[in-house]
Amino acid sequence: MDSKYTKTILVEPSRCDSRSLLSYAHTFSVLQDIAGEHAERLGIGLKDLMEKGLFWLTVKTKVRYYKRPFMLSPVTLSTWPEQPDRVRANRDYVISSEGETLIEGKTEWAVLSIDSGRPQPLTGVYPSALEFSEQAVLPEPFLRIGPDFSCAEDFGEYTVRSTDVDLGMHMNNSAYVHALFGLFSLKELNGMDIYEVEVAFRSPAFEGQTIRYKKRISNGYIDISGCVEDKNVFLARITLR
Repeated sequence: MDSKYTKTILVEPSRCDSRSLLSYAHTFSVLQDIAGEHAERLGIGLKDLMEKGLFWLTVKTKVRYYKRPFMLSPVTLSTWPEQPDRVRANRDYVISSEGETLIEGKTEWAVLSIDSGRPQPLTGVYPSALEFSEQAVLPEPFLRIGPDFSCAEDFGEYTVRSTDVDLGMHMNNSAYVHALFGLFSLKELNGMDIYEVEVAFRSPAFEGQTIRYKKRISNGYIDISGCVEDKNVFLARITLR
């Protein structure tokens, strides 16, 4: 059983920004969608895991942008899982066009028990016939973003809407990213040449809760935290060229 899944799609207008390019935030949605589609094909999708009392949880995501595709242009999406550790597993992604790599990404996943909410060993989750690829598009470790933002500047707030909530009854991972980028003005976004976005999902946020954001700016990157009351639910780093 081959671990790699590839398909061609058009960059839909609903996923594009004011420049008619695949938006930074919607890139995360595209990767989430193809990961779910591939998991279903491998027999480890949502329904398959629910029958075992389990569900997938996104822990961290990193996306590197070389060139964002234009609206309605065809792009090729490829994804594959890496050999998992005991309780964590990476999945890799490439978005390309005519052989040119446009965007690369990776996501760290865990499997949790529906009853206890605790991480479960990944032994036996993947099909025994699955041949894992040794290719890792972003082989460096995920960042450890410092969680202390006590001296950082306020950056805005966002109240979790019903439209942000997924089957787990908490804010969907991609919704965090959409809310984050919505805090920037068009002028700010268009003035940034973003190279990488890395996100760590720390704790769930629920409908009606208000996420308060802070940011700290360093040479070449912006760190952002999202807190509900005094608890970090979301940490991100935006790296600029």
